Amino acid sequence: MINLLPPEYKRTTTLEEKIISVVIISCILSALIIMGSFYYRLVLESRLIEQQLIIAEERLSMVNDQMRELSQLEKEIEEGKKELGEREDFLGRDLDWILILEEFRVLVPSDTWVESFEVSNESFNLKGYTFNHQGLNNMLKNLRTSKSFEGIRLVSSNKRTLSYQGYIEEDTYYFEIIGMLADSGGDYYNVR
Repeated sequence: MINLLPPEYKRTTTLEEKIISVVIISCILSALIIMGSFYYRLVLESRLIEQQLIIAEERLSMVNDQMRELSQLEKEIEEGKKELGEREDFLGRDLDWILILEEFRVLVPSDTWVESFEVSNESFNLKGYTFNHQGLNNMLKNLRTSKSFEGIRLVSSNKRTLSYQGYIEEDTYYFEIIGMLADSGGDYYNVR
């Protein structure tokens, strides 16, 4: 519609138009406030969810670490049970350690001394010193003729000078011998 009225002539607004304008402005402002509050609420909820997600990821990481530890513990338990079973099998055999050690004591020549005698998993490892090769040969011969030991092998032998406080320095031969513990039937004992 074209306004043909002169510019000085101002049209007066009616009360009804004023009320409609106020209602329209109120509706627009209300819509803006509602949308703003809804947006603000969504932002707050998304931040809260992000924080909960971070906490959940941290807890999941802790649970994964605990699962790895649990898996490791289960492996150790299985290994322990296996070792315990082997020990129970060994203890169930008639092995007289006193007789074996007594025989071992007799087999060691007087010019030879034992530094260590370790028994583990079907075999033994013997380390010691002797003053000459004859003492080492006698030790090997005695072990090989014994019924308590089998598979006797000399691993190493080398010359060493030994000195202990209060004693004279001596040239000796250090040796290492390996072998198996055997029962009277020739079987091996499983020892740990």
